[in-house]
Amino acid sequence: MFIYLFILAMISITSGLSAQTLTGDLKFWQKADFLGFDEIGDCNAETGDISSVFARVEQSRMLLRVTFDNMVSREHNEITSDNFAGVNISLKIKLTRQNTRTTFFDEELDLSAGKISLRSLRALRTPSSNLWETEITLPQPLQRENIEFSLTVLLDGKVVDYFHADGGPTDAEGNCAFVHHGNQGITYTEVFYGSPGGQSGL
Repeated sequence: MFIYLFILAMISITSGLSAQTLTGDLKFWQKADFLGFDEIGDCNAETGDISSVFARVEQSRMLLRVTFDNMVSREHNEITSDNFAGVNISLKIKLTRQNTRTTFFDEELDLSAGKISLRSLRALRTPSSNLWETEITLPQPLQRENIEFSLTVLLDGKVVDYFHADGGPTDAEGNCAFVHHGNQGITYTEVFYGSPGGQSGL
């Protein structure tokens, strides 16, 4: 009896974890899930600019995250407008097996929707994080390294941004913002350690 209850509890916990994967939580994603950056500003429209893509394959499902640069507009760190809401904007996802060059997933999904729930996939949009996530059921277990990813953003039916990557690990590096105060020198040593005249750095 105890073993039976234990098995039921484990099934319940596993199901609960599966249901909670699409929550808009950035902490869910790991460095190993990173597929690559897309250049900011290469979008041919005022919205729909992809900035980064993450993907994780777990047995017969794939979790995909797309972060956008301009899903929302902000002023003083407060959202003033949702640039995807009420707009004819979509994401075409094409997944191809690299070893056989066969496409096993090719769908166009509405990016303006808050949630999508279909038989083979679920999707969630989180404007506060410029985030769009989807969970796709795979036809069979696959390794991420054997998948080629093609993502196309369409606005009013026209291509405005595009991302392409294989599923292998990436060594891409991110950008780091550097703040320099006007009353400090412009050299590295003066900013961090102060100037010879006694002005303190950081």
